[in-house]
Amino acid sequence: GTEVDAEVARQLEGAVLGLAEAVRKVPADRDWLILIESFAASAVNGGAVDVEAWEKALLRMAVVADTLARQGLPGERLATRFQAGMAPVDPRRGEGRVVEIKLLCCFRPG
Repeated sequence: GTEVDAEVARQLEGAVLGLAEAVRKVPADRDWLILIESFAASAVNGGAVDVEAWEKALLRMAVVADTLARQGLPGERLATRFQAGMAPVDPRRGEGRVVEIKLLCCFRPG
């Protein structure tokens, strides 16, 4: 599912605080971007696109992006990437239930 349980909500809150702190340290003359990556364990299931797995992964990614934006991180600095057919394994939840958040920094604009 895509619901955010209490543990995930705490992890997201910690991620937001950590990202906000890291962004404050970015030099003013540098650009930055927050990349949200989501994964589906399989691209194809039974000879067809695994739509259910893709939908769940995309919804998880959307929940994270929405949470970061609602917590004040600028929407124009958020980017997303989805990958199907390979997924990191969350030891508690199984394959394909991971969303990664990365700060891409510090490239020069233009």
